[in-house]
Amino acid sequence: MKIFYASDAELLTVFWAEPRETQMADELESDGILLRDEATGESLGLEFFCYRKGDRRLLEIQNEVQEELLPSREARVWLQKMVDNLIESAQFNQKEDWEFHFQQRSA
Repeated sequence: MKIFYASDAELLTVFWAEPRETQMADELESDGILLRDEATGESLGLEFFCYRKGDRRLLEIQNEVQEELLPSREARVWLQKMVDNLIESAQFNQKEDWEFHFQQRSA
């Protein structure tokens, strides 16, 4: 999973699959964007404008997007907490932009 945040634009981008050259963007009612592979339709990630600590759109996105296109609700709850902590840390450290990569451990 890759998480990007640009604090000046309050732009959050989350990829749970590798970004693709052939990706397309579907606008959502929540001022978000679902990023998908143009050829396969596979969902790759989400992007949100004006994203601030406490924003609930990661948790409420299933109202706009088919559940099977999204990570599990548990993963989105974890992601929401992680992003809130990262935003708070970035504000505290006066860091403008950040990027994090998470990998699932093999058993």
